[in-house]
Amino acid sequence: MRVRLPIHIQHSHTPVRLESQMDHPTVVQQIRSEIYLAFEILGARRELLATIGSWGDTLDDGEVLTLLKKSNAESSHADPKQN
Repeated sequence: MRVRLPIHIQHSHTPVRLESQMDHPTVVQQIRSEIYLAFEILGARRELLATIGSWGDTLDDGEVLTLLKKSNAESSHADPKQN
């Protein structure tokens, strides 16, 4: 859960509130959120959801790609129907 913190600037003794970036998620953030939700609805494994949920937050694109490739490789070896 993200907390919205207002940013206040004092100018001429009149406080002005600026919207923080978290008030308006970028399109990329919204896409990531929808991808996470879609995978959750489809019953994705916790490890996959954790990777997707951390994408752009605590994991960069390269780390996510590496983890996804590893997860897919492990899944394809565990499920003979995918070979």
